[in-house]
Amino acid sequence: MSRTTPPPARRPMTHDELRERTPLGHSLSSHRVFGWCSHCADHTPAEELVAWRVWAQNLLLTVPLENLGLQVLEDSPTGGRDA
Repeated sequence: MSRTTPPPARRPMTHDELRERTPLGHSLSSHRVFGWCSHCADHTPAEELVAWRVWAQNLLLTVPLENLGLQVLEDSPTGGRDA
């Protein structure tokens, strides 16, 4: 059996490289993260919205909240509101 090796890690594109490769009027952020945006053929705004929600959900599951600058609150019966 042969082992498969993961592809080599690509270096992130610089902002200038991203601007050169992203079509005018398209989302730089979406092209940086997903490689496409809702302005690209075969992609809809709803599809981009779902992609961003999944991306954010995965980020919250993999990165400690403290590293995102978010404060961790203790569970309370009032849902964080004072009664």
